[in-house]
Amino acid sequence: MNFIVNYKIKFNNVINKNTFKHRLENDNYSFINNLKKQDNLRYIYTTLDKYKRFHGKMLFPLTILINKGNYKRNLYYQNTKSYRSKDILNRSQYVNYCLELENYITFTNWLEDESKEKLYEDMKQNLTNDKHTVLKIQGNYLLGNKQKNYSTILPYKAEYKINIDENILYNWKYIPYFKRSAETFICYFSPSFSINITENNHKIYKNYFSAIFKYNYTQGNKINIDILNHFINKNNFYQNIDIFIQNDDILTKLINLEKGKFVIGLFSDEIKNNNSDSYLRIINLIDIKEDTSPEEILYHKVILQIYYTYLIKNNLYICNADSLKKIFEQQSEFIIDYLKLNINLNFDIFKKLYLNKYIYIINNKLYYKPSLLSNYTKSELNIIYKNYDCEKNKMIYKSTEFQKTIFNLIFIEIYTQINRKTLIDRIKKWDRKWLIT
Repeated sequence: MNFIVNYKIKFNNVINKNTFKHRLENDNYSFINNLKKQDNLRYIYTTLDKYKRFHGKMLFPLTILINKGNYKRNLYYQNTKSYRSKDILNRSQYVNYCLELENYITFTNWLEDESKEKLYEDMKQNLTNDKHTVLKIQGNYLLGNKQKNYSTILPYKAEYKINIDENILYNWKYIPYFKRSAETFICYFSPSFSINITENNHKIYKNYFSAIFKYNYTQGNKINIDILNHFINKNNFYQNIDIFIQNDDILTKLINLEKGKFVIGLFSDEIKNNNSDSYLRIINLIDIKEDTSPEEILYHKVILQIYYTYLIKNNLYICNADSLKKIFEQQSEFIIDYLKLNINLNFDIFKKLYLNKYIYIINNKLYYKPSLLSNYTKSELNIIYKNYDCEKNKMIYKSTEFQKTIFNLIFIEIYTQINRKTLIDRIKKWDRKWLIT
């Protein structure tokens, strides 16, 4: 390696209002239209209400994280007033991510009766629980609001319960669908599938993602950081960008890091109404893992490429299982040669400790395992993946078991393809590099 060219990520934080409006309308239309084209999902499409909202009884139970141990900076919970006829109703809004939708959501609860008040109080009591606490909701909930925002969930007449669940699936540091690299750092989520809230009379669309970076310096309310590339480009393995930081505790952690240390960070991506002609986009660093290990950096890079292959193919089947070891070796070499770090785990142990929650291997075929499948047994997964292949290849199922699960997976794929359209368009430009073959 000769020298490093410090590439600057080009980031335009002003979005034309008409362009934004068109994206909203186009994504809403594409989502419903793509769903309509799926013959096996007609039972979902035909039960949409007049606002194009989905009824949960046609979908699947949802799991919403209420807290993350001691991590609560992404919480947004408030009482507001909304006028409906002559009545004033309280409303609670809660933001966190939904496991099955693989997306951050706004849980909007109109406090119009005793059951909604009880749900509010039950959630409120668990905000400060030191353990991972989740809201399980099923039955007649609503996905989507009257403005056709499909990150909004309303309890409506659903059943719910609150559980403590210490599952790694709830840890943002390991979640595949939040992963970014320098090449994709500024790709934004669809506003129709992003958290939609109002703060200080500003309408805000918000989502979150994670990336590996190193801190350089602070200037005012901004920090300068280098985001790790996934691929080497002319001896360059990172790209530079200035982003906002609003938390003094996080800034102190950054300043106290060993110089040049790469860590994983969680970033918020906000788009808010700036003036009559434009929207303003702001990226904030909101959390870091100070003791990020070389193996966690390796995991970030490996699972990112698995997930990006899933996005490009729009198929849970990723590749021949033997190819996974090649990716492990390639990315291990990257970390050893460029970051000058040691990888202390062999492939089999690494796969067991880090990857098995999010992948599944059957007959030497490697599949992405979405959160929707996290509670199935191995024997059940064998049937599901075989039937899924039949569905994708227009073949007759060998068994009719778990047919509804297959349809739910197709629904999630449609949801994801629109939600991450900008990201997918970008990685498809270099799909030969991203695809695992």
